[in-house]
Amino acid sequence: MGSYTPDEAFFDLVRSKLVAGAMLAEIGGKAVADANVSATAKVQKGIIRDYVSGANEREQVTGWLPAYFRFPAESYTPSGAGRLSANAAKAAQIATPAEK
Repeated sequence: MGSYTPDEAFFDLVRSKLVAGAMLAEIGGKAVADANVSATAKVQKGIIRDYVSGANEREQVTGWLPAYFRFPAESYTPSGAGRLSANAAKAAQIATPAEK
């Protein structure tokens, strides 16, 4: 099984500060996210990159998979990930049918 490492294209698609902050909390912890809550999304994404690569004295986190890429797909915001969330929920129901 292969692994995924977020690349520049992934980070270019993350535009929401709310999403970047949630990702930062996930990969760096609540304390790091809270300390950078007023930072721009660009800065927050830079810190996430540091964790992924182990740069700038950040402990490298391996195997991190953004919520959007998990199965079923998850969202970082209360509004969800649009059709991606809805389709993932349908796929999850098919994969794990309800007991009768």
